[in-house]
Amino acid sequence: GQSRIRLWRAHPARLHAGPEGHPLVTQPALKSARSEAPDAIAPDGAEIRVLLDRPQGATRLSLAEARVKPGERTACVSHKTIEEVWFIVRGAGRFHRLTPDGGEEEAAEVAPGDALLIPTGYRFWVENTGLDDLVFLCCGTPPWPGPNEAVVWGEGPPAPHT
Repeated sequence: GQSRIRLWRAHPARLHAGPEGHPLVTQPALKSARSEAPDAIAPDGAEIRVLLDRPQGATRLSLAEARVKPGERTACVSHKTIEEVWFIVRGAGRFHRLTPDGGEEEAAEVAPGDALLIPTGYRFWVENTGLDDLVFLCCGTPPWPGPNEAVVWGEGPPAPHT
């Protein structure tokens, strides 16, 4: 027999109203495209382009592209419920991670091909040390729950390390 492949057009998930008005996905999107303009600015200040999240039918994780411009750094933040992995796509930077109590810091130079783990509760930030945009994919689980997920530590980005 000949197998059939059904070609789908990119579309958001089909939604209907569920309990308490929250949307329920009846058919998740097969494909999602990156937008040219940022969809949001993350609580740490990075530009975000959402690739897959609840509106596309994701129920256990989300995927976004983040961008930090040359000479900029993100604010120090932590997540209340999300564990996140970053994958560096372009640029160069220095990633910082602190234990949840802020007592121990780790830092590493990052470049394309590097993957970083951000456990729930850990504080983190990244600085772009290169001449090009620092671009990385962010995969988090569970999907981003909303504006109260991130805790910003201090006013703005952390002081430069010497």
